[in-house]
Amino acid sequence: MDEERIRLQAACKLEPDLESYDPIIITALNTGMRVMELLTLKWVAVDSEGRIITVVKSKSKKPRYIPMNDSVLEALAGLKRDGDYVFRIDRTGDFKYKFERGWADLCKLANVTNFRFHDLRATCATKLTDNKVSIRVVQVLLGHSTSQVTERYIRVDKSLEDAVSSLSSRQKSRQISDGHVDENP
Repeated sequence: MDEERIRLQAACKLEPDLESYDPIIITALNTGMRVMELLTLKWVAVDSEGRIITVVKSKSKKPRYIPMNDSVLEALAGLKRDGDYVFRIDRTGDFKYKFERGWADLCKLANVTNFRFHDLRATCATKLTDNKVSIRVVQVLLGHSTSQVTERYIRVDKSLEDAVSSLSSRQKSRQISDGHVDENP
């Protein structure tokens, strides 16, 4: 995902109509917010000093409180506060559809295929678990009702690699502590 993120963010700078996607990408990757939560986010729900975003209209119909890291704070600090909404998008008509068309254009420009905006949410979940954040914490952050839903979001490729690598390093340390080194365990 890092390759795709870099290409997407670079493409944002190539096309003025797509420039507004960069802070949205940063916020999505660092909060796991849903697309409509991002598109309807208002400045009154952003507490920069307390470093909290309040999602007033969540899918569960309950408010959700999302901590902001330095990347999100920086991305939001660079935005103009010239209206109620945080992200500047065309809100006339079916604005979600327009946003998704813009996303498709951005992906095409960045040469990124088979990548939905929603995949940023899954990437956030995967990175959190790769960093040893518990599934329960990820569940609450993403606003899922159960951990089973959260588990569907997590890609386990890196986790599998780490698990297998940990076996190798444990075997080597055990062999060394036993007083012998077996080159062919």
